[in-house]
Amino acid sequence: MAKKNTLQDLNAFLKHQQQETPSASNEQEFLKSKGTVLAKVEKKSQWQDPKLKAAAAQLASQLQAIADAQKLSGYQVLLAASIQFLEEKEDLKAAEVMLLNTLLYLQHNER
Repeated sequence: MAKKNTLQDLNAFLKHQQQETPSASNEQEFLKSKGTVLAKVEKKSQWQDPKLKAAAAQLASQLQAIADAQKLSGYQVLLAASIQFLEEKEDLKAAEVMLLNTLLYLQHNER
């Protein structure tokens, strides 16, 4: 197996990039040209469901009521509730584990 020479590879890459770099006249032409139009994609949100929207609003008001009663910030209550929710959940996905670790980190920094 041949050993790679990364400096030669980098040098070749930079020479290739330099050849592809547009000249000043090409830059002006490029700037004057009309841009590419992207296809319009309908954005679907899970929050469009009125029942889900109402449930989220109710949960937010409950968290704020707890925060007010305990004389804490809404942020602290949300962190604690989110951590408890994820710790009680079985079979966490990778993103949920990352979220839990981030929440624990943020909670630790609050102290």
